[in-house]
Amino acid sequence: QAEKIAYGAIKFQDLKGNRISNYIFDTDNFTKPEGKTGAYVQYAIVRINSILNKAKEKGYEVSAAPTITHPLERDILLTIERYPEVMTKSYELREPSEFATYAHLLAQKFSSFYAECNILNEEDEKTRASRLKIAELTKDMLTQSLYLLGISCPAKMLRKEKEQAES
Repeated sequence: QAEKIAYGAIKFQDLKGNRISNYIFDTDNFTKPEGKTGAYVQYAIVRINSILNKAKEKGYEVSAAPTITHPLERDILLTIERYPEVMTKSYELREPSEFATYAHLLAQKFSSFYAECNILNEEDEKTRASRLKIAELTKDMLTQSLYLLGISCPAKMLRKEKEQAES
């Protein structure tokens, strides 16, 4: 798992900048849990996988198509909808940073969505199923974006020893 995070951190750091801009090799920026890093995007995928696994354990259904009941749902779905545009632009410009930027933006939007909207604890079954679908779609786009950058995602991300001891 640690190897996937390490490789992802290095690759993402290398590919997130415009390929013709000045490059600064700074190892401190590689693994920051916040900011535009591979670890941030990988963590979003791990979090979504956890949500979807818990939903499956509880027997919750995932909607066939999401519905919008909150502005953040609309925002994240519009970002997901931009994926083909990002793919085309990245190809035409020969610029992998387009995917890195897209993946980071989508991970940020999911983080806001997760913080603001109940997913697993949503009482309304249709809303919960729709939000689970949004989570699933987000995971798919993030995973595909990282895949195109040559980055895989670990099944779990472990917290620091101090944080583990406290929980």
